[in-house]
Amino acid sequence: MRIISEHSPKFSAGGYHFGSVWPLFTGWAAVGEYRYHRAAPAYSNLRANALLALDGSLGHVTEVLSGSNYQSLSTSSPHQIWSAAMVVGPLLRGMFGLQVDAAKATLTLAPHVPADWTSFRIGRVQVGSARLDLHYSKDPGGITLEVKAASDASCTSIFNPR
Repeated sequence: MRIISEHSPKFSAGGYHFGSVWPLFTGWAAVGEYRYHRAAPAYSNLRANALLALDGSLGHVTEVLSGSNYQSLSTSSPHQIWSAAMVVGPLLRGMFGLQVDAAKATLTLAPHVPADWTSFRIGRVQVGSARLDLHYSKDPGGITLEVKAASDASCTSIFNPR
């Protein structure tokens, strides 16, 4: 995502704030798209960010890319933590719809997983004093969420698959 359109007179593909592509903004867009049930473009943005970790030095996600060519800007950091976080954040908060409210001891899972996924697990989710392990599974008979607590602490789980 860019904050300035290529049609703007201020656009400069090599300009740090004037047309470069930011994994940070792309991740924010993915979370928003998932929250508004636009799973296809959200997945596309999440995947684009995830694939950045395979370019150049493996595991490093660049800060910004040129607005016209698929290459990092010379003025950008080759590994930016907020760019890398825009893979994990949209995956957990977007695709899985994971929200934790520790004060109310409530966990919400509202996943928008790809249609061909039949299961996933998320472990050690801390909800106040409770620690939970989640197992989502889907078959022709329906969708199930199994929640296992690792302690005696109580919490409320809200499951709202999309």
